[in-house]
Amino acid sequence: MERPQEFEQPREIKRPNKLVELSQKWIERAGFNLSVQGVEHIREIPSEKRVIIASSHLSDHDTPITVAALGDYYPNLKVVDESTHYHLNQNPVMFGARKIAGEENFLKVDMDGGDSQRRGLFKNETFHK
Repeated sequence: MERPQEFEQPREIKRPNKLVELSQKWIERAGFNLSVQGVEHIREIPSEKRVIIASSHLSDHDTPITVAALGDYYPNLKVVDESTHYHLNQNPVMFGARKIAGEENFLKVDMDGGDSQRRGLFKNETFHK
């Protein structure tokens, strides 16, 4: 994957991140050509600051594309993940994907209930824990 010229040096990565590595490999194999616009703003953010990056999630590609494009710039990047992905019987594909990509790279958001289309309800009382 090509990196923008104006941002040759990503922040120092302290440890390999399986999620970033797998996302970048997936993007390369899928033939996506990524570019990051606004990298000058990334430089303005002190490295110790926490940042929320929100993708639109119009498709299942949004998260791996976001991780692949920005993972080198944010070494502690984590993906918010709904609690149904933590149970093999509720979502076997995402359960396995989370295990492969490294559980330490995900932040669990509790979901409960839902309708017949498997849409869960956000459990606000456990969000801050």
